Amino acid sequence: MLRLGLVTLALVATPLRLLCAQGAAAENRCNYSIRYYCDENGCNSLPHEGEYLLIPDPRELQLAGIRNRYEGPPVQVRRCNAGGCTVVDVTSFQSGAFLNVWSIVGGGYMLKFVSRPLRPPGLGGYETGQFVEVDTSGLDTFISYGSCPWDQS
Repeated sequence: MLRLGLVTLALVATPLRLLCAQGAAAENRCNYSIRYYCDENGCNSLPHEGEYLLIPDPRELQLAGIRNRYEGPPVQVRRCNAGGCTVVDVTSFQSGAFLNVWSIVGGGYMLKFVSRPLRPPGLGGYETGQFVEVDTSGLDTFISYGSCPWDQS
């Protein structure tokens, strides 16, 4: 009986591991529309020309939490500027029409995407693919808004 249980577990776990091990074939470029730097004295606009995010296919990003639980390679977001890109290993959790993404290590980095059409469309002025990014450095905070291609067909 124990052997049958282990075989059943292996048959169920293998497809999950294969699903989790699949890498993203392509990345999507997300552009910032506005960025802010905030500290205890308030917030100021930041230039954002030449800065962008590279994210995996949205389906890969949505699987980040599952991949982490089943020891798949981490899903990565890349924050880029003229000097190159910084890789952030992330996990995720779907919450209604929003996909919450945050750094696996450190906890000072978070993205929130509109990942599903809102009902009614445009509720709150949000469209699928829009995001907010929050990054902390000590007690200082960088807040950015932008949009990504978000095709889930």
